[in-house]
Amino acid sequence: MVLFSTLLELGLRVPGDISPITIGSDPMLSCFRPAISHYSTPHRSLALAMARMIRAHLQAPPPTTVMKFLQTEFVPGGSVGHAP
Repeated sequence: MVLFSTLLELGLRVPGDISPITIGSDPMLSCFRPAISHYSTPHRSLALAMARMIRAHLQAPPPTTVMKFLQTEFVPGGSVGHAP
């Protein structure tokens, strides 16, 4: 990932100097050492929400854009250090 390459070039340590956190469930996140802490929507919740939205759209398509809120959860990793 570009983030870790850049941090390495700048001489910054994770989590000593910087504590990166990201959003998403990219499978590559678990490949980094230390693992990157992130916020993610559980796959089951996301699949169920998408199925409900598709079913509702097929039954009666909404005339305007519909916004939905999907709850995320924090997935701890080793990238978050203690506050100074």
